[in-house]
Amino acid sequence: MERMHSLLKRQLNRHFGNADFIPKEWQKCIEAINEAYWHFDDDRKMIERSLELSSQELLQANSEMQAVFQAFPDLFFRLDVEGTILEYKTESSTDLYLTAGKLLGKRIQDIPLENVRKKFHEAIHQVQEKKSLVSIEYSLMTRDREQFYEARLLPLPENQIIVIVRNITEREHAEEERERYLSLLHATLESTADGILVVDNEGGWSSFNQKFIDMWHIPESIAASRDDARALVCVLDQLKDPEGFVARVKKLYSQPDAESYDFIEFKDGRIVERYSKPQVIEKKTVGRVWSFRDITKRKQAEEKLRMAAKVFENTTEGIMITDRRGNIQSVNSAFTIITGYSAKEAIGKTIDLLRSEAHDSDFYKNIWKTLLKRGYWQGEISSRCKDGESFPAWLNLNTIRDDKAKAINYVAVFSDITKIKQSEDRLNYLAHHDLLTGMPNRLLFQDRLQQALKQAKRYGKFVGLLFLDLDRFKTINDILGHSVGDLLLQSVAERLKECVRDSDTISRWGGDEFAVILPTLEQTTDAAKVAKKILKALSKVFVVKAHEFFVSVSIGIAIHPSNGRDAETLVKNADTAMYHAKERGKNNYQFYTDTLNAKSIGWLALETSLRRALEKEEFLLYYQPQVDLKTGRIIGMEALIRWQQFERLVPPKDFIPLAEETGLIVPMGEWGLRMACRQNKLWQAAGFTPMPVAVNLSARQFQQKDLLETIDRVLKESGLDSKYLELELTESAVMQDAETTIVILQELKARGVKISIDDFGIGYSSLNYLKRFPINKLKIDQSFVQDITTNPEDAAITTAVISLGHNLNMQVVAEGVESREQLIFLHKHHCDKAQGFYFSPPLPVEAFTVFLQQNPCFTWTNSHVRQ
Repeated sequence: MERMHSLLKRQLNRHFGNADFIPKEWQKCIEAINEAYWHFDDDRKMIERSLELSSQELLQANSEMQAVFQAFPDLFFRLDVEGTILEYKTESSTDLYLTAGKLLGKRIQDIPLENVRKKFHEAIHQVQEKKSLVSIEYSLMTRDREQFYEARLLPLPENQIIVIVRNITEREHAEEERERYLSLLHATLESTADGILVVDNEGGWSSFNQKFIDMWHIPESIAASRDDARALVCVLDQLKDPEGFVARVKKLYSQPDAESYDFIEFKDGRIVERYSKPQVIEKKTVGRVWSFRDITKRKQAEEKLRMAAKVFENTTEGIMITDRRGNIQSVNSAFTIITGYSAKEAIGKTIDLLRSEAHDSDFYKNIWKTLLKRGYWQGEISSRCKDGESFPAWLNLNTIRDDKAKAINYVAVFSDITKIKQSEDRLNYLAHHDLLTGMPNRLLFQDRLQQALKQAKRYGKFVGLLFLDLDRFKTINDILGHSVGDLLLQSVAERLKECVRDSDTISRWGGDEFAVILPTLEQTTDAAKVAKKILKALSKVFVVKAHEFFVSVSIGIAIHPSNGRDAETLVKNADTAMYHAKERGKNNYQFYTDTLNAKSIGWLALETSLRRALEKEEFLLYYQPQVDLKTGRIIGMEALIRWQQFERLVPPKDFIPLAEETGLIVPMGEWGLRMACRQNKLWQAAGFTPMPVAVNLSARQFQQKDLLETIDRVLKESGLDSKYLELELTESAVMQDAETTIVILQELKARGVKISIDDFGIGYSSLNYLKRFPINKLKIDQSFVQDITTNPEDAAITTAVISLGHNLNMQVVAEGVESREQLIFLHKHHCDKAQGFYFSPPLPVEAFTVFLQQNPCFTWTNSHVRQ
């Protein structure tokens, strides 16, 4: 028996070629035989003994082998070289439904199924060529079910082939299920938004998806090689904190069963969420699964949400979120601060919580109508606080919609604009009122005048318009300063208010000008009554900062509709009447007449001609001599500008005030200065005795910033020595800004230019400043000289000015001397110089040249003889 087993083993190994294909039952048998086999000392002896087996033993072995084959669960048959089935064994469970009787003696190539026949034919051919095992797989349809089989063909002695067929249907199904599972797993890994990496316990890569490779920017060559060391270098180079990354990984690998969750920051700004979990199979940790998710956008969104939450809570505007029915769902802190309602008190209530009584129901209906139509509404609204007080608010309403454009919420953002409204009211007040007096300004005046004219037209009434201008206010303002002048204007405004009705309007037109609107007058004489009342009220003394003033006013009156049917015409005519009142001696009122209009038109024409006079060279200089009262000799001259228009001389009183008002006095004065210096230099060159020429300098000229540069340029151009130039200034001109005046006068003195004060005595002088001014002469105004022999007051003023001038080391010049009596009086009281018609009227250049050639010398004795 042992010999048979040894032979059987060798034969089976020889013919099957691989023990893996030997059924388990056979293997056990072989193992037993093998165990017995190794007890023999010599293999050769075993073979020899085996060959000596008797035929009975062989038959017995064959019988035993048949028993083994019968125990196989697989289909088994033996073929000859032609493919004829020599032996066949199967069980009823094989589902082949073929009995041995139907197959024995037939060729396997005759199997009716072509795909099976062809595979067997090729397999038999391969076995014959290779003399080794050949496997094929095929399927059959049995009982409406597809069955899968695996056939193994092995060569046997005597050109026979043994075929073992096993039903592998369940294995195929399991394989298909496995492939399906693996395909699903692969698809899942590749379709996920996360990067997945599976590693073993040593960190070696087992599996990963493409998202992982893309996320970490790992080159394909490294990924294909699964070189985790090179991959780690690539990874660390991208991180902000590579050391921390490595430390966390090491710590995690020291705790194989631990899970981890953290964030990784990349240098390029990305933020990745990292999660790691151990991979456990049959309760044993075999590796670790890493998942990486790019949460940069989520973090940014979270940051935006945090910022939005901060804005929501910290903004100064109240914010209220409601549902689509208007129920309050959320409010911010500013809402509570503005309204007084806490979040607990407001949430759940409707927006009617803030509704005030300032608006009717239609107002709110229109808001909702607009909101539903446009999706937003904004505007000013009156809201109510918890304490019941109303406040103005600027409200913005917006609609929040879902993906289907359906309104789901409303957001109300509002701010308390009480201070803004107060500022607007204040700005509106400032825009329409004079800051100094609080009276309506021109803008509001024009509006009220328009309204008054409309009412007058509707009810057939008169409208009176009074234009007021304070007389000589500029002098007070210039001498005592703007602060005193402003207080005086405020006092004047208060007195004016006492002179009119509540329905009347008083406006400060500008400077020292006021305008009064008298609406709904029954008769025009009512305007005169108001004018008289104003004249009387302003005639009383004003006391400002210990200064006493008597202020007079010139009033012009225009009546609607006779003096103008529109506001512009009425204002123009009232202004014209006011200037007429000034011409009539001031401190009076005048009604507008057509005659005044004609005069105004002439004044306008005169202004136009005056502007062209410089271009046409229509101005001339006349010269009047100044005489030394001690010697009688001519020691100077005054240059006086004249305007020759159309073969006639325009009187200075007609164009000098106009030139002052329009500013033309500046170019006119510069022209006069240049011509006077040039002519004086010509007389000196002609051999006349050098003497100074006095040139009048207007207040506007004196205020020019380039005055000193102009004088330097004129002297340089003319070649005249500065000591032969004398500038005459009025008291008001030098007192406008006394400190600046001192600086300018000192600069002129340093240049050698002489300074004289013209028309001294008629202005407001400050002796404190007068003594500080570097002045050479005082000129007594001719209004005092005219009656010095008959009017004791004029005589007293004249002698006082002479004494004052001498005490201040100044020379005194008397203007307007026309008689010997005046001359004797001035000589007697030691006046230094004089000029006037008594000596000569102003003369043009040619005549004055002749006058100088005659070299007159004026003498007077006790007999008052003039030579």
